[in-house]
Amino acid sequence: KESISVSQSDSEQYQINPSQGSMVFDLNNAMLLDSNCTTTFHFNKSSGELGSPFSLYSPIFKTSKYGYPFILRVCSTIETSYGSQPYLSVYITLLRGEFDPILYYPFPYNIFITLCDQSGQRKHITSMLKPDPNSSSFARPTSERNPEIGIPNFCPLNHLTDSQSIYLKDGVFFLRVFIDFMDANQIPFT
Repeated sequence: KESISVSQSDSEQYQINPSQGSMVFDLNNAMLLDSNCTTTFHFNKSSGELGSPFSLYSPIFKTSKYGYPFILRVCSTIETSYGSQPYLSVYITLLRGEFDPILYYPFPYNIFITLCDQSGQRKHITSMLKPDPNSSSFARPTSERNPEIGIPNFCPLNHLTDSQSIYLKDGVFFLRVFIDFMDANQIPFT
């Protein structure tokens, strides 16, 4: 059984109807990417809680005031082909927005997702999503949201549950999203 966790401030952006599996989105208060085309989200989860199945949503964010709206989801996944290895999985969803008629589709920009090292050692874990122009996940949304796409085996979950974890401190881990508008194929932070 998967639990959906939304903080009070996040729940003001969308409402979840678990019986129908649907969300209603309010894009008026969406976060915007910073000047480096990044945004960082914090997720509260103690290492003990990470041992149970979970699913957490970020606040809604947009690439600019008139840009593409997205939402990020992180969850636990058990990969049976690797001997029941638990993983942190990361998914992103393109939402329908009021400026879709003037945006370019399918969404063409690489998306980098980084689990931030909180020790200062700069051992960040980064993966890139390269948009497939034939995927409905990156097409212009025809409903409230497109199918999510992501990285089911982003990193082993023990990177967060280990008592000496450099990624989980005081029950908080951080994920940074970078949209590569300049096609540089590298992240602007280390």
